[in-house]
Amino acid sequence: MGSPRYVYDILEIVKKGYVNQLTEHLNTVDTKGSIKFTNEEEVEGMLPFPDFLIVRNEDGSVKLLVYRKTTH
Repeated sequence: MGSPRYVYDILEIVKKGYVNQLTEHLNTVDTKGSIKFTNEEEVEGMLPFPDFLIVRNEDGSVKLLVYRKTTH
């Protein structure tokens, strides 16, 4: 029987150009390799997050919409 698997979602705002650098750094913190960080970047001003969709408007404001996967 393997170890339990936990998945946590973290939302953070990172300056453009530093996302991969931050992700690589976070993945060096756990020397055993049991914690793995990944990242997703917005596509066409949208970023799906559990239960909601973050939409960046042209004026820089942000709105949140209820998000359901197509399999819902």
